Amino acid sequence: MKIVGKQLKQRMKQETKCIIRDTRTNREKYIKRRHEGRKICRDKKREMINNEIKELEIENGKNENRKFLEILTKTYKPRNINIKSRDGSVLTNGKKRILNRWNEHFEGEQSADQFGFYE
Repeated sequence: MKIVGKQLKQRMKQETKCIIRDTRTNREKYIKRRHEGRKICRDKKREMINNEIKELEIENGKNENRKFLEILTKTYKPRNINIKSRDGSVLTNGKKRILNRWNEHFEGEQSADQFGFYE
């Protein structure tokens, strides 16, 4: 992970240099750093996926079905949508109430359209 952090810092430094003084050499160096950074991130991701596959194969080989299925099926965890109403209370997961609150918020705006559901 240290390599990725160092690479990203170098890329950001080169990017600021390119923004301050936009010359051909600065731009080429920035593009080179950006390419190197993407390559490292891609390799790290590939390594992580390969490690996960090896772990799956090990758990499947041990005949421990429960652990195998836990690793294989990562459950979906929905996120709660919370916003504050005018009186300070919190509105949670009521889609129509939340849309009504946003409509109240933008009531005075001339360019704002009414929010609605896309179904």
